[in-house]
Amino acid sequence: MQKIMQQIKENKKIHYIFIIIIGTLLSLGLFNIQIRDTHDGFLHLTRLIKTDEMLKLGEFPMIIPGICNGTGYAMNLFYPPLATYLPLLVKMFVPTYVTALKIFGALCIIASGITMYQFAFQVSKKRSIAFFAAFIYMIAPYKLANVYKRYAIGEFMGLVFIPWVFLGLYNLLQEDGKKHYFIAIRSNWFNA
Repeated sequence: MQKIMQQIKENKKIHYIFIIIIGTLLSLGLFNIQIRDTHDGFLHLTRLIKTDEMLKLGEFPMIIPGICNGTGYAMNLFYPPLATYLPLLVKMFVPTYVTALKIFGALCIIASGITMYQFAFQVSKKRSIAFFAAFIYMIAPYKLANVYKRYAIGEFMGLVFIPWVFLGLYNLLQEDGKKHYFIAIRSNWFNA
């Protein structure tokens, strides 16, 4: 029994499975909320629909025409590109934009646990501590409020990559510096 418990405490695959299960459980409530009733949800839903319409017309939309009394709005200038295009990628496999946004929110909750696990393990060198850090990071009230109350897609997507920034800084300052590219990935690919 002790050997089995030790294996569970040190097995990375089991920890990732638990992180996915916990993230999935935390995400179940997403399918009961109305995204349009959250603080930012209606804006993101509109941005997603209008961006998809423009892409289907063959245009790469930075400014979306036809909204704000016909004057247009530069929605895609104020949000990271992946916050627009990843939910649209999910939309290719589901019937509605709302479902795509909800699945994207769930994926962000799960991915944030995985990235925190990677960072915490790199720093602590202990898998049990890394798992605990990932769990706490996933259930943090600020993050869950960003998903459930605000539906602030830029914020909760950014929280997926924050551990990689710290991982890059830690590696640059405390280790061999060969993984400092995590800082560049976060700052160049995921910001507007």
